[in-house]
Amino acid sequence: MPDMLKMPMVCREMSIVSNSFNEKDNTFEVDFTTGAEVRRYSFWRDEEYFESLSLDPRHVRMERIEKGVAPFLDQHYSSRLIGAVLSGRLEKNRGVAKIKLSSREEVKGIAQDIKDGIRKAVSVGYDVYEYQDISEYDEKGKMKKRKLLAVDWEPIEISSVTMPADPDAKVRSIENYREHEVKVNFLENRNVPKEPEKTKEPEKKEPEVASPGNQEDLQRAKTAGIEEERKRQSEITFACRKAKMTDEFKEKLISSGVSIDQVRAQIIDAWQQDGEKNNVSNHVEMTGQDATVTRKEALKEYLLFRGNPKQYQMTEKAREYRGFTLIDIIKESLENAGVKVRGLDKNEIITRGLQGSSDFPDLLSNVASKTLLDGYQTFPQTFLPYVTWVPVPDFKNVSMVRISEAPQFKKIPENGEMKRGTLKDHGKSWRIYNYGINVGLTRVAMINDDLNAFAQLPFAFGVQANMLESDIFWGIIVDNDAMEDGVALFHANHGNLGTAGAISVTTLSQAYEKFMGQKGIDGVTPLNIPPYNIACPVAQFATAAQYSTPVVNQNANDPTKYNIFGNILKPPTAEARLDAVSRYNWYVFGDARFCPIIAIGTLDGIRGPSLRTSILPGFDGMQIDAIYDVGGTALDYRGVFKNPYAG
Repeated sequence: MPDMLKMPMVCREMSIVSNSFNEKDNTFEVDFTTGAEVRRYSFWRDEEYFESLSLDPRHVRMERIEKGVAPFLDQHYSSRLIGAVLSGRLEKNRGVAKIKLSSREEVKGIAQDIKDGIRKAVSVGYDVYEYQDISEYDEKGKMKKRKLLAVDWEPIEISSVTMPADPDAKVRSIENYREHEVKVNFLENRNVPKEPEKTKEPEKKEPEVASPGNQEDLQRAKTAGIEEERKRQSEITFACRKAKMTDEFKEKLISSGVSIDQVRAQIIDAWQQDGEKNNVSNHVEMTGQDATVTRKEALKEYLLFRGNPKQYQMTEKAREYRGFTLIDIIKESLENAGVKVRGLDKNEIITRGLQGSSDFPDLLSNVASKTLLDGYQTFPQTFLPYVTWVPVPDFKNVSMVRISEAPQFKKIPENGEMKRGTLKDHGKSWRIYNYGINVGLTRVAMINDDLNAFAQLPFAFGVQANMLESDIFWGIIVDNDAMEDGVALFHANHGNLGTAGAISVTTLSQAYEKFMGQKGIDGVTPLNIPPYNIACPVAQFATAAQYSTPVVNQNANDPTKYNIFGNILKPPTAEARLDAVSRYNWYVFGDARFCPIIAIGTLDGIRGPSLRTSILPGFDGMQIDAIYDVGGTALDYRGVFKNPYAG
């Protein structure tokens, strides 16, 4: 099993790319990593190790760098924002980021120093979530050098520094101390070569010893015991730090040998009896779950409830924060991060809360993400029975290649050879696009505690993303997009355009005949695609419904009074987007399982919009962008029919 350790953010010194400063837009590039080996010290294991960073794109969480949401700071002081990371990329042996400096007057001196080559160094702060042990062992199984490779890590921010940072540096500042859990796959937790056992000389009588298998069991038990004790001490240290107990109290617990559950009980007792002496926070929750996670969940519930009390409810854990304003929540987040807020005015509290000193921006982002997703999932969509969802890797043109129907079986003569069939394909080039909208929570809105609009707008954005998918689908239908052969989706050449007429037994019979008469891509194979249902403007819904109900009238000999399609067609689909183009045109769709009709593609197959948050230079507050990468195309004309009825 891997070890789970607690670690703060770490940093490394890197350099500005020579001659990369662009005076026109105040930008330059930096090498924020080369993955080089750096010596570190592990407090949790009380040992020295050498850290390397993997540059495999699968191992680096580049979202903050690539999407331009990471800050560029002055020195190690997280409260002084001097620019932003615009973009980034991973190359073969390095990571590169593009930085834009603020145009504020107080930043011009720093810009000049960078331009003149006086400030040459930068320091990147990053979080590691998983290490792989790649330590070096000698042939006897003894470790020569502890080496850990970060196989899941994330660059968080970049700072300009006048003096190169200590490569062994740990925490950027007390305001940026953000402990998080790290998984480490230590080699000693797996099968490590052991020193071969010495063979006993037969002529000597030795006392009875355990078998080699038992010796290995004892060794494993010993190692497990050591690791268990290290884990216990780590958990005690973490619990005491979160509860703000003294070092003397912590050492006493470690030396006493008590379990972590007993530790929690003793911390609660000490907190109740002598809270001031041990500097215990009034908001500590000593449960099996990290108190920070509990606090975040409670605040998230409270903010959701405040934004829309009709839709969201509060549990008991969130009731502690009833009556909190946004300023109160920012102060809570800052104090939890170890930042003293006594003596700060509202503007200073907001500035600290937005510029990396707390988890307040993440909290707002989580609330907005929740309401955005709820909005996206709220509204019904009429196109779902007919659509094929497709994952798309990027924004380049892609071709949806559809293989023709399998070749027909051929009779094999006695002692004869099997004939080889052929396959044909067709495809259409198309792409997805990037859509987006944003909302800003300004400093003024925070001071005025104006949360309702902020909570409701992401919900509305989610609804718009839902409607965007419907716009794409029905837009392809009403715009009669061209297929890969250059002919419109609905065309006589495609055999899916009927003679104009109202919905009736006669016009439905024509549609049925054309559906069943469609041939495969090979032009030979009959497809026999059964019609699924009628899709029509809302104005035609009542008529369409009459032909989709399995009701038999008494006069069964009169075809105008006998619903022959009642057991064939599903209930009709009424779509208001069709009314906006024509109140009379109607369509018949086939079952998309047998013949894919229209594809909607999303980036990497992720349905629904996503959020990104940013603190932009020149914007007095926090901006949240809702983005959705989506597009669509007509795949096949043989699964849909149009009647151009004009009323």
